[in-house]
Amino acid sequence: MKSIKNVKLGIVPKSMEVSVNSDVIMNSKDDFDDLYVVMFNIMDDPLRLSLITIGNLSGILKDRGLTTEQIKNLYDNNPEKYLSESLNNPESFDNYATENIRIVLDNPEDAQKARLLISSMIQNKQYLQKTNYIFPNESVEKEQAVDTTELIPQLKIMLEIIKQWETFDIKQFSQSLSGANIK
Repeated sequence: MKSIKNVKLGIVPKSMEVSVNSDVIMNSKDDFDDLYVVMFNIMDDPLRLSLITIGNLSGILKDRGLTTEQIKNLYDNNPEKYLSESLNNPESFDNYATENIRIVLDNPEDAQKARLLISSMIQNKQYLQKTNYIFPNESVEKEQAVDTTELIPQLKIMLEIIKQWETFDIKQFSQSLSGANIK
């Protein structure tokens, strides 16, 4: 994979599901490295909802000393381990993560948009990920429903932060979380 471009975030009107659309530019038709990660997070300074992507996972593993053969073998035989090995190092985020979308929480309209997005992922327990893989001479579109069930506790925390956007205090919120059990 060369890069992830044209990332768009929206809501499908009929189903009210979150949709993430991306173009993934591939190196060649033989390029196997088509996996990438989409993350939603609340970031500070300015307070915002961010959509972050991490791609080029084979590049991350190469930087960690694995050979192309080892990387391909890991990808083919254990995609989950391929993902976890790529992302288990904080440097992966520093060097490979890109904040593609940011909804700054500084006005009621943007706070409402962020609330709608997070609420949808909680209620629907998924979001749609539509990817257009662009090869030198063709493109291939793929769509998948990404399960958010395991993320619901974190999504609920994000929703609480979004609701408090006008008066949000990170220190106070951290202290209140240390004694809370959000389900």
